[in-house]
Amino acid sequence: MNFAFCTCVTSDYLGLAQATFQSLNDTFKGEARYLSLVVDDNYTGSKYAGFEILDLNEIDLDSYGEELLKVKEESLSSRFRWMLKPILLQHLLKRFEAVFWVDPDLYFYNDISPVTQKLESFDVILSPHWRSFNPFVNQNAFFNYFYHGLYNGGFIGVNRNTVDLLENWLEMMHWRLENNRELGILDDQGYLGLFPLMTEKSYIIKDRGHNIAAWNKQECKRTLVDGQVLINKEHTVKFIHFVPDTIKNILNGKDKLLRPHLRKYLEHMLEIEPGMSQLRSYDVNLIKRKTRKALPLKATTYP
Repeated sequence: MNFAFCTCVTSDYLGLAQATFQSLNDTFKGEARYLSLVVDDNYTGSKYAGFEILDLNEIDLDSYGEELLKVKEESLSSRFRWMLKPILLQHLLKRFEAVFWVDPDLYFYNDISPVTQKLESFDVILSPHWRSFNPFVNQNAFFNYFYHGLYNGGFIGVNRNTVDLLENWLEMMHWRLENNRELGILDDQGYLGLFPLMTEKSYIIKDRGHNIAAWNKQECKRTLVDGQVLINKEHTVKFIHFVPDTIKNILNGKDKLLRPHLRKYLEHMLEIEPGMSQLRSYDVNLIKRKTRKALPLKATTYP
């Protein structure tokens, strides 16, 4: 199956996308294809094997062009990039049989090909948040199933059978793109819960080593087995979602078993951008100090 990964960034966050691509490329033994749409005006950047930079002028915005460009004029906001998500996926499905949206703050450690191969028989792949199922253990996380949705918008896979579904998703965002707890709407992400109703061929990732983040500590327990960090004592860490709370929890000791993973991410980011402006909100020296004595991260494995 001919497939690719993609994301959308402003140029000052391109370093994150490069790190994401390189981590993917390592797990796919140099065979990953990754396309990053950079939305800044007149941005010119280099491309290299497997990594391609797209310009907004290359994308057909169709009937939403006027609205999107108006939003873009206001700012290169998250709202603008969220609306571009289904448009970019539709655009790339003309070139590839299947495409995965990958947020630029994801970092990959182990092989995810068993999941990517599912798009040969399924049309959509969704990644659950795996927030706490027990309101007595973590009430806020439980409530967020209803406020923030069942599935995470940072990792989504689609194939060519989803063109209409993607169009419907874009229509939903055109209708309302907001964080409205009263209505149970969270930006583009809240609508993902409808996807399994819109197509019977939806695959929900069951391996809880995927999309590890601050919000799934209860349901995706980090465990140490024979010196290796596993999730629920059985799943290797496939990829981590390094949102601010994930990094904060690792540094303050609430998620310290993930320190070797953060250290690898940090070292990679420092190679790409020594100034670390991509992680400007963190004290880089603190990250170094906290992760210096972390357990060694075992080499990437392939099944």
